[in-house]
Amino acid sequence: MQVTFTKRKNGLMKKAMELSVLCGCDIALVIFNSNHKLFQYSSTDMDTVLQRYSRMCNEPHEIRNNQDVRPGPRACLQLAARQASLSSDAGSLRTCSYTSSTLRGAWVRTTRTTTQRTRNWRS
Repeated sequence: MQVTFTKRKNGLMKKAMELSVLCGCDIALVIFNSNHKLFQYSSTDMDTVLQRYSRMCNEPHEIRNNQDVRPGPRACLQLAARQASLSSDAGSLRTCSYTSSTLRGAWVRTTRTTTQRTRNWRS
């Protein structure tokens, strides 16, 4: 779970930086992980951006949360399954159960099936 968090956190910070550079906007990103450790990114001075937020938060603006930003049904199922597998994993990383020999065997079976279909079609 820590590896997933770190990769997604880094990806989010990279996207925030890209948005800031490409669109010329100010961004303050605050993240707390499950251990309550703080991570932050700011395109300019964090205090300046947060003071600006404090002054403007009572004005009309776009607000989003997890209920507003819903992925499609398929993505919801995938996220739920991923969350369940990570929870049952108790923090340890899962390794892929496929070995090169099983993958090679699957490729051979697929190739044989395709070859047989091609032969049948030509007959």
